[in-house]
Amino acid sequence: MDQIEIQAEKIASELLLSFDSESLKLQESISKDHPQDQEANLIYHYTDDKGLWGILSSGNFWMTSVFNMNDPSEISHGVSLACSVFRHLASTQNQFEVEFSEKFTSIARYGIANIAKFHALSFSFHDDELSQWRSYANDGCGFAIGINKRKLENWITTQRSTTIGGFPIEYNTKKLEQINISLYNLLRPALLSLQQLNLQQPLLNHVLKIFSISLAVRVIEASTRFKHEGYASEAEFRILEIGSANHNLPNLKHRLRDTEVVYYTELEWKTFIPDAIETITIGPGADKEKAELYIEECLKLHQVPNVLIQKSEIPYRSCSR
Repeated sequence: MDQIEIQAEKIASELLLSFDSESLKLQESISKDHPQDQEANLIYHYTDDKGLWGILSSGNFWMTSVFNMNDPSEISHGVSLACSVFRHLASTQNQFEVEFSEKFTSIARYGIANIAKFHALSFSFHDDELSQWRSYANDGCGFAIGINKRKLENWITTQRSTTIGGFPIEYNTKKLEQINISLYNLLRPALLSLQQLNLQQPLLNHVLKIFSISLAVRVIEASTRFKHEGYASEAEFRILEIGSANHNLPNLKHRLRDTEVVYYTELEWKTFIPDAIETITIGPGADKEKAELYIEECLKLHQVPNVLIQKSEIPYRSCSR
């Protein structure tokens, strides 16, 4: 790190103190008092036969990079929305803010995967939801694993320092837009203070880059908390882990999916909360007798006791037939 970068880090850290603390409070308030989050005892992870075997045998869940998720468009949609909001807000102020919004857009849109490491694990509040069976459980032939929500959350908050506690997904695009407006307004005092410093261009560019990255991290984090209203039936609950882009996570792994390299970390449950799994629901398209025997064998082989086996009650027609 050269002298300009060191100086830029010092200036930015001082100016962003208030933004860092207040934007964190804003994120934490997004899903406060969500009724399903308050009432739910179990949350459900939908998977296929191989996924069930892997979760029981390894004692781990995979937390996948949000940039490799089944629907990464939710992140790009949230970032694009923020870029649009920031450009509009900046245009009502001055050229300095316009230039900042342009720099933010460049970093957020074209270097989004290099801003920070975000890994997520998805559950649903519903144990028998048609859209979940079709999308994530082998077209209805898979399983929904019921996890004790409080036990999982309590363990995560005490053991995983880089993990944000789980949260329910919001299906409200207007609310996400308002969150982005609030984020920009929280940053604006720091931008004004920076402008008044009259820094030379090389140093100013470095500070603005740090500002952009700090704002982008909050934007991406907010985007992971929202989905389009059309996905509301999923009733998703998500666990999110954030790591620095410059920090190599010790447990970062990768696998192949079609022509894509998928990055993930492992969330170990079996060693610390061996009784976390309470139910396994058989999908509506599965051979019920065969699936039940498979579950019983998996539970026995991998020594996971006291799990209630249930069957979907949905009359089912496969999408592939």
